[in-house]
Amino acid sequence: MDDNSMPDGNVLLAPRDWTQLQQLMDSNGQPVNPPSALKDVIYRPTKSISTVGGVDNNASTVYVGRWTDFLIGLRTDVRIELLKETFAGSLQYGFLAYMRMDVAVRYNGSFCRIINVKNPGT
Repeated sequence: MDDNSMPDGNVLLAPRDWTQLQQLMDSNGQPVNPPSALKDVIYRPTKSISTVGGVDNNASTVYVGRWTDFLIGLRTDVRIELLKETFAGSLQYGFLAYMRMDVAVRYNGSFCRIINVKNPGT
């Protein structure tokens, strides 16, 4: 991310990494508070991010960005068509759903991916 694209408060990370962040303690056994620049950041754990990878098979990825700069464009509405003839022999109906869409980012510097995040506990 560049200096003009600070995160808007959402970080996507693996549940394992979220748990590790919650368990960080200082030398006195007190929970570590985030720096003031990160106090409003919302961490969103998702199982869609794998914790298997990297050289030692113990790495994950963290996605940080200005999510308001993530654009979704619909080129066609969702179309659902009934397929009666295809399944007529078994007295069933089928459905075909179709939609054209695309995604883009407003500024390339709005997102970053942090790779090879390790679990310090293993």
